[in-house]
Amino acid sequence: MKYAVVLPAYNEEDLIENTLQSLFQQTHPPQEVVVVDDQSTDTTATLVKQWAKKHSSLQLIQLSGAAQHQPGAKVVHTFLKGVQALTQPYDVLVKLD
Repeated sequence: MKYAVVLPAYNEEDLIENTLQSLFQQTHPPQEVVVVDDQSTDTTATLVKQWAKKHSSLQLIQLSGAAQHQPGAKVVHTFLKGVQALTQPYDVLVKLD
C-alpha cells in the first residue's frame, strides 16, 4: 500500500519536528510527505527544510501572497495545495493537522 501525508502548518515550530520524526520512524513510512506552510511567522519552514535535506520524500510548499492566515476554510485550501504538489497517485492520502 502506497500512502502520502499532507500537513498544513502554521506556526508549528514546537511540534513539527516530533511529527516528522514520528512519520519517518513508522514501520511503513509514507512514500511522500508534503508540509504546506501557511505563512508561519516562526521557524516552521526552516525546521522542515532541515528535515528535507535528510529525507528526499519530504517537500515544503510555502504559501505567500496577500491573504492572511485564517483558521477553518483556509486549512482546506492549504491542504489542497499540498495534494496538488504530490508527485504520483497513492492508495491512501493522510491529512495531519
